[in-house]
Amino acid sequence: MKPVYNTLLRFDGIQVTGFRLGVYASFEVYVNTQMNTKTLGQKTAAAAIALDNNPIEVETEGLLDISGPPQPVKLNSMVDIVCNSSQNDITVKEWKQATLRDPLVISQITDGTESNVNSQGNGTTILTLQQTSEIWAGLINCTFRPELDTGVKILHRASFKLDVALLPQIVIFSDPQFPQCKNGSTRVSVRVKCEIKNSTEPYAVDWTVEGNSSALVAGQNVEGQDPRSYDAQTAFSCLPKDAKNPANMNCVFSNRMKQTRKASIEIHIIGVNDLRCQADEDWPVTKAGFTAKLRCEGVREGFRSRECDINRIWGKEESECVNRDLFSIAERTQVIDKGLGVVYQNAAELFSRLTNATNNTRSISSVSNLNTSINILNNMQNLNTSFNTSTLEEIVKSSSNILNVPSEEVWRSNVTDNLSMAELYLESVKQLISQTNISKEHASGASNVQIKACKLARCTNTLFGVNVSVDGQQGVVKTAGFKNLVNFLPPIQKDTKPNSIVVTVSDSNKERRFNHDLGSEVLIQFTLISPRQRNHEMKCAAMDRNGKWSFDLCVWGGSRNEGSCKCQFSSSFTLLLSRKAVILPALREITCVGLAISIASLVSFLMIECLVWKTVTKSVGLYLRHITLVNISVSLLIGNCSLFASAFPGDVSDLWCQICVVLKHFFFLAQFCWMFCLSCLLLYQTMVVWSDLSKGWSQGVCYSVGYGAPFLIVTFTFVSNDGGAEGKYYDAHSCWLTHHSMLKGSFYSFIIPVGIIVFVNILSMALVIVKLLNPVKGLGPGGRKSCSSGHAAIRILRSIIILTPVFGVTWLFGFASLVLDLADGLAASAVFYIFSVCNSFQGLFILLTVSVGEKMVRDALRKNVFATRRPSSTKETSMTMQSSMED
Repeated sequence: MKPVYNTLLRFDGIQVTGFRLGVYASFEVYVNTQMNTKTLGQKTAAAAIALDNNPIEVETEGLLDISGPPQPVKLNSMVDIVCNSSQNDITVKEWKQATLRDPLVISQITDGTESNVNSQGNGTTILTLQQTSEIWAGLINCTFRPELDTGVKILHRASFKLDVALLPQIVIFSDPQFPQCKNGSTRVSVRVKCEIKNSTEPYAVDWTVEGNSSALVAGQNVEGQDPRSYDAQTAFSCLPKDAKNPANMNCVFSNRMKQTRKASIEIHIIGVNDLRCQADEDWPVTKAGFTAKLRCEGVREGFRSRECDINRIWGKEESECVNRDLFSIAERTQVIDKGLGVVYQNAAELFSRLTNATNNTRSISSVSNLNTSINILNNMQNLNTSFNTSTLEEIVKSSSNILNVPSEEVWRSNVTDNLSMAELYLESVKQLISQTNISKEHASGASNVQIKACKLARCTNTLFGVNVSVDGQQGVVKTAGFKNLVNFLPPIQKDTKPNSIVVTVSDSNKERRFNHDLGSEVLIQFTLISPRQRNHEMKCAAMDRNGKWSFDLCVWGGSRNEGSCKCQFSSSFTLLLSRKAVILPALREITCVGLAISIASLVSFLMIECLVWKTVTKSVGLYLRHITLVNISVSLLIGNCSLFASAFPGDVSDLWCQICVVLKHFFFLAQFCWMFCLSCLLLYQTMVVWSDLSKGWSQGVCYSVGYGAPFLIVTFTFVSNDGGAEGKYYDAHSCWLTHHSMLKGSFYSFIIPVGIIVFVNILSMALVIVKLLNPVKGLGPGGRKSCSSGHAAIRILRSIIILTPVFGVTWLFGFASLVLDLADGLAASAVFYIFSVCNSFQGLFILLTVSVGEKMVRDALRKNVFATRRPSSTKETSMTMQSSMED
C-alpha cells in the first residue's frame, strides 16, 4: 500500500497497527495537509487493487471541525455541539456517543426528548442538547459519510469530550430508623448514611441538622466503593418536649459547577413512654403511627415498607422492589427516549431481555414489577418507530409472559389517574403491533397472545378460536387476541361480566384507524368463556377514539348467534354477559296485582260453592264436576299464596324459600292433575251421554290422580336432588325450581307433566266443541233447524272462554315463553306479558266463567242468598256444558 499512498502530498508514513481474527489488518496513514475526499477515495481504491482487490475501509481524523461549549458544563443545561466539513460530497451525517463508564458501548444519537440533530446542506450538522443529563457525559462523535464512485467506504470523524458536572441520585437512611430513649437517658445517638453510585465527579458533601441535636460529626467515605457511602453521627434529646417533634438531617452534594442536590430524612424519636411495634423478623422496632422502610435485597432495586398502626399492630408489607433486570431495561428505554440509541437497532434486544426477565411469573407478580414491565412496553411504543417481524416475535413472547400474572387486584392498580395497568398494557401492545412493518400474511403466537395479519379486501383471521373478518379496500389488517386480559380490565359496565377474550384490530390506513365513519365493517365470532343463561343479554363492547369502551359501535347477533358482533372499524373489542336476566318493566307488579285478585277471586269462588253446594250437586255428574272445580281452586289458591309469599326472594330465608318451592311445585301440579280429571270427566259425559257414573269409584280415581300423582313426582324430585338442596332442587335467587339447560334441572319435573296434561286437555276441549256443533247440523221438530249459525258460533265461543282457564290452555303462552328468549326483544316480551296476565289472573277467570257465568249457579245464588223467587226444579243434564250456555 505504501507506493500508492506515498504519492499523497506531504505523506508522512504508513504503519500496520494490528491484526484481527479472520486475517483483518488495521493500519494508519499519516498525511500532514488538507485532504480531498475524492483523491483519498481514488488512492484507497488503487491500494485495494494492489492487495488483490481486498476491500479497505477508511476513517479519517482532522478533516472535520467540531466545537462545543467550555468544559465542564452544568447539569441540565442547554448546549450546542457544531460539526463542520470543508468537503462538498457529504451525503450522510451521524452523531454517536461513547459513555465514560463503558467506552466500548457506542450509541447513535437521534432526535429525542433531550436531543435534536439538525443537519444542514452546507456541510454543517448541529447537535443540540436541551438538557444535559448524566447520560450525555462522554465522547461525542460526529461522522460524515461521503458516497464515492469508486465504492470505497470512507468515514470522516471528529470527537468532542463532553464533561458534564454530575449530581448523584441519593439514598438516605438512618441507623436505627427509630432511635429509642432508655430510662434515665437524656440523649440518643443516631448515624445517618447517604449512598450514591460510584462516580468520577469530585463531590463536596455537607451535613445539616434541623431540630434538637448536639454537635454533628461527619464520617469519611471510602473512594472507589460502589455504592459510595457518606455518613454522619449526632445525638438527639430524649426530653419529652423535644422527643415528640421530629428532627431532619440533610446531606448536600455539590459538584464542580456549584450545583447542589439534597437528600433529607426525618428522625422520629421513640420516647420512654411512647407506643411502639416490637421488632418482627428484619423489621426494626417502629414508633406507633409510623412506617418502617427497608431497602430491597438481592437482585432487586427499591424499597419495601410496613406500617405500625396506632394500636401497635404491624400492617401488611408494601413492596416497591423491582427486579434488577426489569429496572435496567426500563432505564434503557428511558435513555433511548431521550435520544441516545436508535430504537429499531435496540428494540429486538430489549424485547428479548424483557422476555427473559418475565419468564418467571412469580418474579413479576408484584405491583411494582408488573408496573415496570408494562411501562417498558409503554415506553417502547411512545418512541413511535417501526418494528420488523423478528422484533414482533419478541413483543408477542414478552407481552404473553406478562399476562401470566394471575392477580386481578394487582392488574387493576392504577398507574395514572385514569388508566389501570390492564388498560395501559392493552393500549401499549396495541400500538406496538400497529407500528410493526408487515406487508403480507403473517402469524405470531404465544400462550396468551396471538397476532395475525392478512391483506384486504376481505380479511379473516382466527385467534384462540375467535374469527375476525374485516371488509375494506386495501392495506394489511393486523388482529391480535389476548387471553386472560379481559378479567384484569376494570369493570366495563355494572352488572356485566366478561365472556370472551379481548381482540384488537388495526390496519395500514391511518385515516380509517382514527375515524369510525370511514371504517370498514368488522364481523367477530367470539368463543364464549361461559354459556349464556336464558334471558340474559350479551353486549358487544368496542373502544372508541377516546379510549373509552362504548356499546354504540357494535350490534349483538342475538340469542341464535350468541357470539357474533358486527362492529364499525375500531381498535379493541370484547363481549360482555349480563349478570342479571332481562327485567321486564312492571311485570312483577302486574303479577302481584293479578295474584292478589286471583286469591280474592278463588276465596270468593269457594264461598259461592259452599252456598250453592247442595243445589248444584244433586246428580253424580254435577257432584264430580264441582268436586274437581273446588280442588282446582284450592290447589291454585295455595299455590298462588306460596307464590305471593316468595315474590321477593331476596327478602326471605333459604328455609322459607325451600318450603314455598315445595308448596308451589306440589299444588300447581295438583291443579293441573285436577284439570286433567275434569277434562276426562267432561269428555266422557259428552261422548257417552246415557252412561251413569259411579260416584265413589270416580271420586277415588280423581283424588288418586289429583293429589297422588303430584305427591309422587314432588317426592321423587326432592329426594333425587340431594334432599331438596339449593342449586339442585330449587334456586334461591328465584325461589323456584332449577333450570340449568335443556332437560337439566328440577324444573322439568313440573313442565313435562304440565305439558302432557295441557295437550290432553286441548284435545278434550276440541272434541267437546265438535260435539257442540252437531245440533247445528241436525233438524228439530217440523224439519226446522234447531238454532241459527250465529247462535251456534256464540255457543262455541262461550265454550272456549269457559274451558280455556279451567283446562290450563293459557299455559300455551307459558310453553312459548320457554322457547323464546327475552334477549330477542319485543316479540318475546309480549308473550311474557300475556302469560303473566293469564296465569296470575286465572283465579278471576275461573270465578267469572264458571261460577258467575253459569245459569245454574246464578239461580242457586238467587235462591239461597237473595231469595228473590221460588226455586224451580232443575233438570239434570248430561254434562255437555249446555247448562253453562243457556240464557
